[in-house]
Amino acid sequence: VDRGVGSNALDGTLHALGHFVDGLHQTTGERLQAGDIVTTGTLTQAMRVHPGETWSTEIRGLPLSGMRISFS
Repeated sequence: VDRGVGSNALDGTLHALGHFVDGLHQTTGERLQAGDIVTTGTLTQAMRVHPGETWSTEIRGLPLSGMRISFS
């Protein structure tokens, strides 16, 4: 179990989002559209994955479902 904070991603999620938006437009010419969902990346440490493990996420404060993934 690990918990993250927004400042772990480029000094804050807004900075990370700005970096993404600028890079997206510079490399593809595209811009975000209303309703697009963007994740700014992991806010926790990178953990080694082992076969047989199942990982899950829980998102609080946003109307988004968590995720569950199993590794074989």
